[in-house]
Amino acid sequence: MEIVKKYIQNEPDKKTRSNWLELAKKDSRGIPMPYPPDNPVHRVKLLRGEEGTKTNYRGIEEKGVFLTFLEDGIEKKYFVPIYVTDKNSENYGKFNYLFQAFENINEGDELEMEYVRKGKTGFVDVRRAGEKRNEDDIPVIEDAPIDEIPPEYQ
Repeated sequence: MEIVKKYIQNEPDKKTRSNWLELAKKDSRGIPMPYPPDNPVHRVKLLRGEEGTKTNYRGIEEKGVFLTFLEDGIEKKYFVPIYVTDKNSENYGKFNYLFQAFENINEGDELEMEYVRKGKTGFVDVRRAGEKRNEDDIPVIEDAPIDEIPPEYQ
């Protein structure tokens, strides 16, 4: 039946996450680390964005934008929440740093995206292809305390 095929083709595979842009993966200790470790910079082309909602890992429903990128000829999705929903964060209710990062980026732009560890926290760096990361623009991110950070990420 065509309607079933439509939903199956459009629904992400939760086990392989094959059509999601994966910038980080948790290591054996549960710490998000850049992925893949040997080349964590993802060169992508922004195709489009669609409003939507998603339940985050804390079980909170977030409003945001589902971005569709083209990476190595494959369409991949990435969800960017609009607001900080962590009530323990001093940024609660403010725009999410990643949402703000896409303010001056247009559909069709080629980007480099990378998950970066900075001490006990991490963030997603988004920049136009070929641009260098501006160290002054590193966002302040609240993250769960981590006891053991590998030296290369400190």
